[in-house]
Amino acid sequence: MHCDYHPNNIHWVDGEICAVVDWLGACTGSLAGDLAHCRWNLAILDSIDLADHFLEHYRSLTGYSEDVTLFDLSTVLSGPVGPFPTHAWNARGRHDLTSDSVAPRIDDWLRHLLDR
Repeated sequence: MHCDYHPNNIHWVDGEICAVVDWLGACTGSLAGDLAHCRWNLAILDSIDLADHFLEHYRSLTGYSEDVTLFDLSTVLSGPVGPFPTHAWNARGRHDLTSDSVAPRIDDWLRHLLDR
């Protein structure tokens, strides 16, 4: 697994993935962990709907059917405590993200997961 699978590590050209970069943390483990990490990022950066769409689209393309709920919850609960570190996203042009703006998104994502 990649262990840092998120939108900034996936590069696209003409609507096709051309590279997945930053493999420094690669290890063996469940693919569900990578899917959960990417979903967490999508939910925070964009929307819960996009995070759910990503998983459904991935499943439709690959036939992957493992339940990722526990991995989704683990990803949220193992996240940073205190101010959310937005510096990496801000360096990539997401200056709208602050610890204050991200906190409610994390809460909404957690509520969504617990309501499933």
